[in-house]
Amino acid sequence: MNIGSALPQRPLLMVAPSGNRRTTARRGGAIYGSGGDGGLGPLMRTIGLVVLVILLLVLIAKNCTGGDSEEASLQDQVELQLALAAQSTGDGTVYEGVDVTITDKTVVLTGEVPTNADKLNAKQAALRTDGIEDVVDNLTVAAGATPPGPGDVAGLQNQLNELVLAEPIQFTVGSAELEAESNTTLDRVAQAISSSDGVIIEIRGYTDSQGDSDENRILSQERADTVRQYLIDRGVEAISLSSVGLGEANPIADNETEEGRARNRRIEFVVT
Repeated sequence: MNIGSALPQRPLLMVAPSGNRRTTARRGGAIYGSGGDGGLGPLMRTIGLVVLVILLLVLIAKNCTGGDSEEASLQDQVELQLALAAQSTGDGTVYEGVDVTITDKTVVLTGEVPTNADKLNAKQAALRTDGIEDVVDNLTVAAGATPPGPGDVAGLQNQLNELVLAEPIQFTVGSAELEAESNTTLDRVAQAISSSDGVIIEIRGYTDSQGDSDENRILSQERADTVRQYLIDRGVEAISLSSVGLGEANPIADNETEEGRARNRRIEFVVT
């Protein structure tokens, strides 16, 4: 009698080396696993990947809306500046019809304002906003408002011409530094401009023909910029002033003589 054949059959237990957490039993050709991660590992990796994708999508959404949020904040600040400017005029409703839009740190103003002075003040208020670099003025003046007339423009132009003809604006040789004696002339220019509502002044700088033409143009621009800043420091609205350097162009005298060159080195004011 085969004693072994009479004993009950037990499953054969296969023990893996101690370094492996997985234990495998074989029964009837089937293999059963215990310990290890089984099917859990791939599931956790899938969940982790999904979470990562969601986080990336959130970051992308924030980046896409960040510019819009910044522009919305700038718009609020510009509207606040307009409200403050309106209060300073004594009429808190003066800018209620003005629409403000922001594009790439540029303000676009559209709508209607009562007067040319209000139009100028609106642009200046927008430029006072931190983060704003430029203003596009699409404002219109209400019917019945009187813009600066030909007489106003011509009168101011003649006044400025007489001032600089009597006392030309002088600079240190080869630089954009004002000579002290020109301060009085520019103070009178600032007063004349400030007394005229709604005018725009272009400050033109010129040199004589000596030296390099490109360097002369740069110097003339720096001198025009210096005059503009001086007038702003004396209370003239920056929005009403522009500056351009024209170098040795448009001479008004002979560059072959010292006297002629001295006359060609000049600052002009053009009123519009």
